[in-house]
Amino acid sequence: MLQDAAATTSDQTETVVEATEQGNNGAPAADAPAASIEGLDGIKIRRRPVTGPSGHHVGPFQFRLENVGNTPRNILEKIVWNKDVEIWQMKEKMPLYRLKGLLDNAPPARDFVAALKASYDRTAVPALIAEVKKASPSQGVLRKNFDPVEIAQAYEKNGAACLKFFQGSFDYLEAIRNAGVKN
Repeated sequence: MLQDAAATTSDQTETVVEATEQGNNGAPAADAPAASIEGLDGIKIRRRPVTGPSGHHVGPFQFRLENVGNTPRNILEKIVWNKDVEIWQMKEKMPLYRLKGLLDNAPPARDFVAALKASYDRTAVPALIAEVKKASPSQGVLRKNFDPVEIAQAYEKNGAACLKFFQGSFDYLEAIRNAGVKN
């Protein structure tokens, strides 16, 4: 059965995340200590500063100065910082109480690990996790005429056991599931 998943892990890419305090709305508290993600190879990814770049006023104009403390140092840090903003915006758009209400009517979650095992049992070769990917952090848009359902159906037809996404939306998962992509 084809599965949808938000993330996968690998023994070689384990990371350690330090927790940060959160305010009432789920956004980081202003006085929370900065968290970092440190990979095995020593790359440190700082959490986005709560306030962002400081604002400066000159007459009627306001501008923001970027400096070492409020500018991402690498592409991974930029992704983490952008995802932090995206999650905050999603929480504002769909508060937790509304999300919990929707879960009562949601279809059952698909078992990612079971799909990988079932694929291996059927074929005796390692299962394929196919990526529905519109863009790459380093290369930008990869496919202008992006149709996630068409891509997922092609992956399913060619033996993919599970799907993962990059630069997508939860709407893609819903459209793929509604299109009947199962195997």
